[in-house]
Amino acid sequence: MASCGNPAAESDALMTRRPKFDHSKECVKCKVRNGNIVIRHVVYCRECFLPLVNTKFRKILQPSINEKLHGPRQKSLKASGNLTLGLSGGLGSTVLLDLVAKNYFMRSGPDDNKGGKDHPRKLNEKVWNSASVCYVEISNAFPGMRDSTADIRAIVESYNVFEFVPLKLEDAFDPSWWNRVGGVPPESDLGFKPGGDNAQEVYKP
Repeated sequence: MASCGNPAAESDALMTRRPKFDHSKECVKCKVRNGNIVIRHVVYCRECFLPLVNTKFRKILQPSINEKLHGPRQKSLKASGNLTLGLSGGLGSTVLLDLVAKNYFMRSGPDDNKGGKDHPRKLNEKVWNSASVCYVEISNAFPGMRDSTADIRAIVESYNVFEFVPLKLEDAFDPSWWNRVGGVPPESDLGFKPGGDNAQEVYKP
């Protein structure tokens, strides 16, 4: 039971908690296994959920890589350049990293006996020649915050298919860094002085 108020003072304030499984614990896709993943009160088992996510991911991403052909024949995906991903270390960007790696850079093993459009060489075809993952470390902007660059590096390098590009937040305020990368620093009156626990903002007159 969940309370909207104080149950001791308001006996009529109790309301029934909405059930996690509205209808059944059975997976809505295979209708065989009990599900353990609930999305908007729709129940999936792990075996059905992961392929579903991969399929939806490719369906959303691929039209932005190559123009969709009109008709039943689908041309091979091939991007004109290389891929760069931004990684914060949070759930969303980490899932994105995993989906990109497993769908476009890493070969599948158990499904090698599949043919046709479901063959791993087509599902995991090399769309980009290379891919880089950028991470911006912000610890110097917040006193006492731990530098997570090593942790993020370990995540990226575990796939063995990405180039890891670590950056620091204070680089954006460093003209010499902009010169090294061939960019132009944005015009701003706000400067930044790194220093871990002694980090501070510096305002130019």
